[in-house]
Amino acid sequence: MTIAAAPRSHKSLLDRGNDAPVGYFFFGANRRSGTTWLTTMLNSHPEVMIKNEGWFLNDHKCSIEQWLDEKVFRTWAERPEPKGGWLRDIPVEDAITVVTRAMMEALMREAAARTPWKSINKLKMVGDKTTTYFCTKVETLHRLFPEARFIHMARDGRDVIVSDMFLKFRYKDFKIPGQDPAVAEAAYRCHVLKEGEQVPLLTPAAVAHLGGTWAESIAGGARARELFGARFLEVRYEDLLADPWGVRAVFEFLGVAADDATLKPCIERNTFEKQSGGRKPGEGDPTHPSRKGIAGDWRNHFTPETVEAFKQVAGSCLIDLGYEQDEAWSL
Repeated sequence: MTIAAAPRSHKSLLDRGNDAPVGYFFFGANRRSGTTWLTTMLNSHPEVMIKNEGWFLNDHKCSIEQWLDEKVFRTWAERPEPKGGWLRDIPVEDAITVVTRAMMEALMREAAARTPWKSINKLKMVGDKTTTYFCTKVETLHRLFPEARFIHMARDGRDVIVSDMFLKFRYKDFKIPGQDPAVAEAAYRCHVLKEGEQVPLLTPAAVAHLGGTWAESIAGGARARELFGARFLEVRYEDLLADPWGVRAVFEFLGVAADDATLKPCIERNTFEKQSGGRKPGEGDPTHPSRKGIAGDWRNHFTPETVEAFKQVAGSCLIDLGYEQDEAWSL
């Protein structure tokens, strides 16, 4: 196979040389936790570039761990020439890690350089936000980028479930494990189209599935805290909702400018009103990506049955995060 040379009409970040002061960060959470909002604020900063849902890590048979043909690489590595030369002091497993990281790193740096609204001479941090997978595959991420910074966003899992269900409706995805698709379709007609019978938004099966995914992401965030240590930061959606200027702590964590003059446009360009097309927080649009912009909406959609279902799969996580004091909570 012949590899064609890439056009170089642009200026590459690689042209800055190996001393380019660019660091890497990764942003993980359960989806519908406010991550898109924070991502847009981060991307509004002149020294930060972050891509949304890069999916370098995933479970769809195209994850970064699968990009390298290990069989071919190991065949090369076992030859006496590289074994006695380039790999003399590098174990093969370490070499595979290095090459795998290099593929991901090169793409991130090149994409940053080609982003037209960013100045490559100002960039200090380049990152990716991928929900769920950066939490469930955090060990792999840490192995590849042990020096990187990790941001985790937490949100009340009950609100996450409600928002996630409406997101499924946006794509007319009515598949819920353990539940007849017709049940979700009836909920879609009721809560989105405002027609048909009055039915609950959620069933115990839907809460068990979506709540279990949320709990898994929260557990991954806790594991990321252990692995990354001082290079880990957790952001609460509810805290940021109450005070968007709290994003200052995120920029300080990333080591970029965090003065008022820099922060103001990052916040003002990305308000709920601007993201939603003019709606105020609380004014809902059931299938818009920025649906409602408030905390506590779960009380409008949970039932005593779904409360119990949530407690079964994720009640302890809710308490660990401080959203409830004990299992006695109810509607």
